[in-house]
Amino acid sequence: MRPTDFSNNTNELLSFRCASYRDTCQFVCGYNSSNFEPTYHPCTSPYMIFGLINNIQYQFSLIATDDVGNTGEEVTISWIVDNEAPVVSNLSTAFVTCGAPTHPNITGVPIVTDNQDFAPLLTFVDDFTPDCSISRVWKATDAAGNSATSRQSLVIDIILPPQINIPTFRLLACDDNLESELDILNPQQVGTPVFHPCGHPLRVTFSDDVAVKQCGSEFTRFWTVMDDCGNVVGAQQRIQILELVLPESPANGEANVALTAFLSWPSYPGAISHRVYIWRYEDERPMEPAKETTELMYRPSSPYPHGARMLWQVEYVIAGEVTIVPSPIWGFITRSFPDLTVGEIVIPDFAFSGQAIAISWEVSNVGQMGVPGTGRLDYVYISLLPDPTDLEFSNFEYVERFVDPGDGHIVTSTWILPEDLVGTYFVFVETDDWKSKLDGLWIMLALGVTRGAVWFDQISLSSDGVLDRQDHRLATVRHDEYFCHSESPADFTVTNVTVQPKRAQSGEAVNVSWEVRNAGNGLPDSSFWYDSVVIKQADGRVLQTFGYRFISEDLSPSSSYQRSTTFFVRDIWTTGMYQIEVATDVTNTVFEFEYENNNEASQNMQIVQSLADLGNFGCKWYS
Repeated sequence: MRPTDFSNNTNELLSFRCASYRDTCQFVCGYNSSNFEPTYHPCTSPYMIFGLINNIQYQFSLIATDDVGNTGEEVTISWIVDNEAPVVSNLSTAFVTCGAPTHPNITGVPIVTDNQDFAPLLTFVDDFTPDCSISRVWKATDAAGNSATSRQSLVIDIILPPQINIPTFRLLACDDNLESELDILNPQQVGTPVFHPCGHPLRVTFSDDVAVKQCGSEFTRFWTVMDDCGNVVGAQQRIQILELVLPESPANGEANVALTAFLSWPSYPGAISHRVYIWRYEDERPMEPAKETTELMYRPSSPYPHGARMLWQVEYVIAGEVTIVPSPIWGFITRSFPDLTVGEIVIPDFAFSGQAIAISWEVSNVGQMGVPGTGRLDYVYISLLPDPTDLEFSNFEYVERFVDPGDGHIVTSTWILPEDLVGTYFVFVETDDWKSKLDGLWIMLALGVTRGAVWFDQISLSSDGVLDRQDHRLATVRHDEYFCHSESPADFTVTNVTVQPKRAQSGEAVNVSWEVRNAGNGLPDSSFWYDSVVIKQADGRVLQTFGYRFISEDLSPSSSYQRSTTFFVRDIWTTGMYQIEVATDVTNTVFEFEYENNNEASQNMQIVQSLADLGNFGCKWYS
């Protein structure tokens, strides 16, 4: 941590360390002002400098030596202390016509001066006053963070009343929201919003000619708009409440809904498209729809959150006058699942290569369903860098334990460290590596035609694979001819694999980016899949896998997405040519029929093994 070029601190805290996490260094520090020579002395991080004087430039120097006597180059930084606020000139009162622009280029800009900063940042905020004028507050901030303000008055010579232009007729859905206030300032709800020609704030109220609202009825709403100057205007609106409509699937209020369940709704006469909105119960309805479709069904592009109360609504777009007919707001509750998280990790301060080490971690279930004691894998990763993909060593612990919702337990694993593992490392823990607690997925294969128009599928959780009374029924799914359709499969291909740099030395960072395109004629039948990046030797053997990337995209035909990852060249990799291979849908989650074998692409790169050089090293600032 270091000061900026200009600082208003009279006491400055500096932090420093060796450039390598594996080295231990001793430091010699010296600081001085522009009027004195530096004095050097042993020091440690963090280092505090007291009693800094305004308008003085200071310089701090640092020399580091490691445990074997190697001394790095001197590192020097400098900054200027500035704790004087800028000076902002006062502006005279400006007179503005109602509706005319009030830009500072017209009303005036104050002059700002500062003892150090030649161009302080200048901003302003407008506040409307009770006398219908505008109070403009200017604020100047210099590079050191010092600030000053100045106030200017803008007087509007002629005050015009507010303007109101709302639809004379309005459709409302039949739901539990009939008594709530309709936001007249929201153009998405009522068309053209009310506004003030002079830009003043408004207060909007309304009253209705009926006390109780009922579905299938009409009433009149009287709107009143008042500005802060006392001007009042009104408008009348006729509102029709539609009849009650229920969704097709899932049923309104249905619980235990699958995380990838389809939403379907009844048709409306004259509708040419449907806007689907979906959101969590505790959130506001989004401004933009999740999708606009001509179908009567919505397929989520990514799974719903588990154990969540969800709300959704459909807006019918009617041909002709482009009228919007809203459905009621429907709701459902998604299926609950366990959700394991890793809490505190306990590791020893020191460990010895070739000897035993014990690592403990806390696993908690923050989900709404218990974790069955059928077994899971917890993995421990050890890395030189704060990145679990750059692994030096890993091990796992097999755990058989039931974990109630809100409960947790401590896992301890002991193993022997490799002989060549020396240095300072980061420890990462991943619980439930098998991912055995995820949502289920079933596939129905239909051959020929059905004799009935409607049928039901029952999904149950069984421990022995035999359907009986001991099984837990998860859901009963209703099907009809609308859901029976045949479409071409997706075809995922990897294109535009880029490796930068294409020639890298030991310890150097390498960035790999790639693009995945759906070259097929159909949508993927899964809402998620995994991409992987591996490095191979010239003979095709896998040298290391840099992890799997979880992908969840609405990858329609001819569309694509881009991803990238970064890895570090290990110092044990010898000089030569290597191959970076990127594969999409590595677990074959997405059905691609005869296109399953074209999911990879690769690029060559050269690696140069460089030996460690302990003769000279520098220090690296961090914050």
